[in-house]
Amino acid sequence: MSLMRQLATQAGKLLPTGFKRQVALNLSVRSFRVAVQRCRTVTDYCRLTFDWNGFGDFASIRSLQYIEEEVAYFEYVASKRPKHALEIGTCNGGTLFVLLAVAPDDVHAISVDLPGGIHGGGYDQVKVDFFSRAFCRKGQRLDAIRADSRAPDTLDRVRAVLGDNRLDYLFIDGDHRYPGVRDDFLLYAPFVRKGGMIAFHDIASIHHPSVDSPRLWGRLKANHTFAEFIRPTLNNELLVGGIGVLTDWDPAAIERLRAVVNAE
Repeated sequence: MSLMRQLATQAGKLLPTGFKRQVALNLSVRSFRVAVQRCRTVTDYCRLTFDWNGFGDFASIRSLQYIEEEVAYFEYVASKRPKHALEIGTCNGGTLFVLLAVAPDDVHAISVDLPGGIHGGGYDQVKVDFFSRAFCRKGQRLDAIRADSRAPDTLDRVRAVLGDNRLDYLFIDGDHRYPGVRDDFLLYAPFVRKGGMIAFHDIASIHHPSVDSPRLWGRLKANHTFAEFIRPTLNNELLVGGIGVLTDWDPAAIERLRAVVNAE
């Protein structure tokens, strides 16, 4: 254990909760920034989300993703250089960090995450402080909206922070049940510019009562250009994860796809 971590552990036993959390925040931001300075490649950024350990409530930003899939996906994202991005479902913050790491210095990122959500849980306000201070480079902007992505007020808030801009990047990783992932697509795809990208998490085959992303993805990819980032199976293991991308998004396709995803 490092000297800094030993001192933080001892101090934590004596300090009031609020002050202790602020100390943990400051130490975690400092530790994370130092770790980021050692990163040189997309692989380095992705590996950091698995390997880094912070303090207190900021102990981890671990991604719920296979590292091989995450690296391949974010190498693709880096090539697109998104300037306006929306992530639905941020959880620990791993994919949000890598997005900001590979995006331009003037990127505007929006995170929509539901506190207590079924797939990931959601972050509290102090985590927003950590994300902004630890993840964002100078010139980058992050708007964190802690709310239900399907609520009309949330849609209005996204529209307000975007202004006249259109999204280059939409990553859907919230409620994985069919109505949830379908509605996130139908509600937020209209914000994506022509030629942009719409990505979905957990598109690989899985038999789970609360994960219907593969079923929705199967319908979408049959009706639009796409790319997939899926780790090969090993020893016939149950395959989970995977990221699917609707590439070169065509806004004119939304009405056709609406009928496809709403079909019984």
